[in-house]
Amino acid sequence: MSSEPLVIYADGATSPERAGAGIVVRDEQGHVILLANRILPCLTSNEAEYAGLLMALEVAIQLNARATEICLDSEVVVNQMNGRFAVNSATLKPWHIQACDRARRIHHLSYAHIPRTKNAVAHALASEAVAGRRWCTKGAPCSG
Repeated sequence: MSSEPLVIYADGATSPERAGAGIVVRDEQGHVILLANRILPCLTSNEAEYAGLLMALEVAIQLNARATEICLDSEVVVNQMNGRFAVNSATLKPWHIQACDRARRIHHLSYAHIPRTKNAVAHALASEAVAGRRWCTKGAPCSG
């Protein structure tokens, strides 16, 4: 359990063969406390971004952080989670519902849209998953 606030960077990546999600969890001081990625079946870009978000939410729940900020470079996902954009895609609705269900279990949660350059490590982890390579630090949700 963590009483510290967390900042979680999440990203998704795709290829014609498969997709991947990656997360980087930092504590309040900016220290990396967890790295993980997940190999996924073939998905759209936005679905892969949601997969990264779901992974981030899963970790925030597991760590029971008192506050969590999730940073993504997907403007679509951030704005849908913040309620600024409607979820019109039938493909994305189940992903959004899952994310909302998990988000309700986290007390102080916020989302931030960041430039891709600020999300390089999460992107690299997602890309590694697309290539079939898994990374996982102790305590990370490494299934998939």
